[in-house]
Amino acid sequence: MERRPISAGKPEHGGSVELRRMLEDLKQHQCELQQQNEELQRTHNELNKATEKFRDLWNHAPVGYVSHDCNGQILEANERARLMLGAGGAVDEESTLQRFLTPHSRQVLRQHLWMAAEADNAVAAELMLESTSQSVQCWLRMETTSSSGDEFRSALVDISALKRAEAERLELANQLRQSQKMEVLHELSAGIAHDFNNILQVVIAYGELVRTDLAADGKNTSDIQSLISGAERGADLTRRLLAFSRKSSLEATPTDLRQIVTNAATVVKRTVDETIQVVANTASDPVPVEVDATLIEQAVMNLCLNARDAMPQGGKLTIRAHQDEVPNEILVNGCRLAAGRYAVISISDNGLGMKEAVVEKIFEPFFTTKKVGSGTGLGLSIVYGVIRQHSGAITVQSVFQRGSKFQIFLPLADAKLAPCKVETTPHVEPVRNQDGAILLAEDEASIREVMTKCLQLAGYRVRSVKDGREAIQLLSEGDEQFDLLLTDAVMPNASGKDVCRVFQSHFPSSSVMFLTGHGDGVIDRQFLAQNSATLLTKPVQSDVLLRAVASSIAANL
Repeated sequence: MERRPISAGKPEHGGSVELRRMLEDLKQHQCELQQQNEELQRTHNELNKATEKFRDLWNHAPVGYVSHDCNGQILEANERARLMLGAGGAVDEESTLQRFLTPHSRQVLRQHLWMAAEADNAVAAELMLESTSQSVQCWLRMETTSSSGDEFRSALVDISALKRAEAERLELANQLRQSQKMEVLHELSAGIAHDFNNILQVVIAYGELVRTDLAADGKNTSDIQSLISGAERGADLTRRLLAFSRKSSLEATPTDLRQIVTNAATVVKRTVDETIQVVANTASDPVPVEVDATLIEQAVMNLCLNARDAMPQGGKLTIRAHQDEVPNEILVNGCRLAAGRYAVISISDNGLGMKEAVVEKIFEPFFTTKKVGSGTGLGLSIVYGVIRQHSGAITVQSVFQRGSKFQIFLPLADAKLAPCKVETTPHVEPVRNQDGAILLAEDEASIREVMTKCLQLAGYRVRSVKDGREAIQLLSEGDEQFDLLLTDAVMPNASGKDVCRVFQSHFPSSSVMFLTGHGDGVIDRQFLAQNSATLLTKPVQSDVLLRAVASSIAANL
């Protein structure tokens, strides 16, 4: 049976169409897949870019970010966090936050994480990093939130600059309070000294009058002499108060600070026992200053003797004189030092040292750490007053049980300054039966009475008035002649200067003498020189007063 070939009729045509349709569908699917692939590639590229951008932001953000568990174990940290924490060592995933913190901050972190685990919002804490540098403190502010499970997320911000600014602000505030407190103490000390001087003037003057009467009758004067000696010790106390309050004047002369330190060291070596080694180091170049050398030497001696007392078991006392630079203006212990070069005295010991609470009060009058009867508590306050009066400053650094260091900063002298000549009153022995008319102006009645009596016993004719206004009124009347004006410097209604001007206009050839209980700085030397006047500070002994009066009157005869 013969087979017939399959015809390429309609069935064959239908299969070809179906094939073409399938090919077209495949092409379309291929295009769609290609489009999807391209879309996926774009999405992938964008995701990579976003990831890179996020990673860049994550690592270079100005804030550190750390993921950690409830124990502080670091899970992940950005570059900024690694740099912040890196001050305490390298940061890796095996590290804990505690590793980079000071012992106290570790305790703070523990409490901080407990609070963050219980809180719904971010919890903040301030932590200090453990640093190898003793002079630089690194602080971080940490804000933490808890996420699912045991993971915590914390943001870290460097607040070191803020902490330093806050510390400087607090230090300036403390210095301002200290300065204000010392100024109040200065005024209080000056007021106490003035009133006490007036009281002692009466006690000493009447005591001397009684002693003179007893001696004239051949009676024992030892008791009254003890009274006078006690009053003179009180007068020495008021002089110390006036030195602290900077009310006494200076006899400043150009000198080399090295010589002052050498002199003080020589005396100290004779004073301390063999268990204390005294070392005096002075600069090779001169340290020129214009100071009252006696006062500065006394201040150095006072600090050295305090250092001696702080080394009961012996030790080393070092005294230096040198120049040093103050780079920036500073305010220390109420003293403001401008930037510049200064003459410096350094006194250091390795004795008992002082606690911080003691250092804060060390320059206050009557404050002392010594036993009752061992000191008045005026030593360092007098040193402070003397240094302030010289436009200087004094600093103290002390570590308990390790020693103390005092530094005195004084202005360097101008080489062109000439030595200051100090006028002195020539010594004139008092002579009884003196002759002369004296106008006495004194607002304290008891002082006015005792001085009048003292001057009259010496032979002077005395007209006393109770204040400056009464003195000026008496002079304006012009009915009496006077050889000397003896006036209190500070009086109500009109001051001693006002009375002096009127007196000089009426009696230009007569002398003027001021009395004051405020300290010899109450009247400037220029005014004294222009009016050929002298100044006595209360309390003044009768023989000193009479010698000064006799000298002043004799000078204008």
